[in-house]
Amino acid sequence: MKRFLFLSLMLMTVGIMWSSENAPVLGVAGNQTRDDVPYETPAPVLSYELTDYAMVFTATGEGTVTLYIQYIDNWSGAVTNEQYSGYGIATVEVPRDYETTYVNVWASAQANDDAVPGVIPVQYYIEIPAQEMPPQVTPCPELYYEDTGEGILVTVTGEGTICLYLDDILVAEGYGFADYFIPYSDEPDGEEYGFSATAQIDGWEMSEYIYYIVFVPGVPQPYETPAPDWTYNLTDYSMVFTAVGEGTVTLYIQFIDNATGEMTTESVSGEGSVVFEIPRGSETTYVNVWATAQANENAYIGYSEVEYYVEIPAMVTVVPGDADGDGKVSVTDVTAIIDYVLSNDASGINLDAADFNNDGRITIADVTDMIDYIISNP
Repeated sequence: MKRFLFLSLMLMTVGIMWSSENAPVLGVAGNQTRDDVPYETPAPVLSYELTDYAMVFTATGEGTVTLYIQYIDNWSGAVTNEQYSGYGIATVEVPRDYETTYVNVWASAQANDDAVPGVIPVQYYIEIPAQEMPPQVTPCPELYYEDTGEGILVTVTGEGTICLYLDDILVAEGYGFADYFIPYSDEPDGEEYGFSATAQIDGWEMSEYIYYIVFVPGVPQPYETPAPDWTYNLTDYSMVFTAVGEGTVTLYIQFIDNATGEMTTESVSGEGSVVFEIPRGSETTYVNVWATAQANENAYIGYSEVEYYVEIPAMVTVVPGDADGDGKVSVTDVTAIIDYVLSNDASGINLDAADFNNDGRITIADVTDMIDYIISNP
């Protein structure tokens, strides 16, 4: 009995020892690592945000993060790929176009060179709404004006349809330009006019009103040309009339027929001055004379007063030796010349005729020559 109990105890001891050698050790396997199994990087987190001008994609994760964007052409369906990498984070900003577009997006992360990359599934056809197109506004037109001599011509130029307003009333319209004429103001000091203009290209917004103040002078008063001055001078053979003034000077001579009283008028013009010469006839004649002057085309004409019946004496025909003016050379002329030489009294004697030998002096030599002439021409 004692031997049986001993053998049984020995067998139990051996069994326990065998079991201890072949059973797993609890609590040790969980702390073991195996060098042949790479680390699996968690998939990154992808987010995106729409702004006024772009869609912003952001991927965050461990290690090197790569963000993939696949663009899809709206018309052809062609795709193009781009990728952007960063450490811990990658951000891509896709500008919004003026039409809705679509992209496919995914990302990966890799904790280290030996780690297994973590990849998130592709997100297909992410819509990037079209950016609101800014309004197309027509450029403001330009206004200018010029003095035409009769008033002010206001002209507006610009793009598209031009509208010109005077005190908010449409006064002119055209494509590319419009103009409006204002005659000189009736007010002596002139007036101011408020103009505005707009331009509009088809389909675009109209330009803002642009305001202009245009001054329109009063009706210019023509310059009053002073009356010209004129004179006349009698010579041995003519009467010379001269007129002087500003601008265009015109001298008028109105001839009077001695027999009938009929009048005829002649004129002559010149710049600044003018001369009119009338030959002396065999009898005394009369003329009416006046003159005008005009400084410029817009000036008032200045008139001189009319001088009536200006006498043009008949030209005196001098007969050498006919000192007493009886039309012939005789002894009485000799006597008259002798009396003048002795007394120097020119009463009743024509001195031009008394200078018989035409030497500019009246002496006894003229008397001697006259006696010889009378004897030779009885």
